[in-house]
Amino acid sequence: MKRLFLGIALGLVLAQPAFAEMTADELMHIYDTGDPTSRDEVAIAADGNYNGLAWASSYLTSQHATPIFCPVPNHAMTRQETMEMLRASMAKDARIGKQPYGLAMLLAVQETYPCP
Repeated sequence: MKRLFLGIALGLVLAQPAFAEMTADELMHIYDTGDPTSRDEVAIAADGNYNGLAWASSYLTSQHATPIFCPVPNHAMTRQETMEMLRASMAKDARIGKQPYGLAMLLAVQETYPCP
C-alpha cells in the first residue's frame, strides 16, 4: 500500500507541467508589441525584479559583504529606465536576451552599475 501511494505521488509530481521563466527576449517582445496592459505588466515584473536585486544588494552592503551592484545614490529607477537598462544590455550582448529575464536583469544591473 505504501508503494502504491508513493508511486501515485511520484506520478503526480512528475506529471506537473514545468513553468520556466521567460527569456529576456520574450519579455522585451511582449513589452514592445503588447497592448498597454501587457506592456505595464511586463514593466512591473521587470521593475519588481530590479527592486529585489536592489534590496538584496543593500542587505549585503549592510552586512559588510560585496554588493550585487552599486546604483547611483538617491536615484529611484522608473519602470521605463529599468526596461531601457535591460534593452541596452541586450543590445551590447545578444546572449543576454536568451537568458531567463531574472538572470538578464542581474547581468544588466551589474554591467550598468558596477561596483568600484
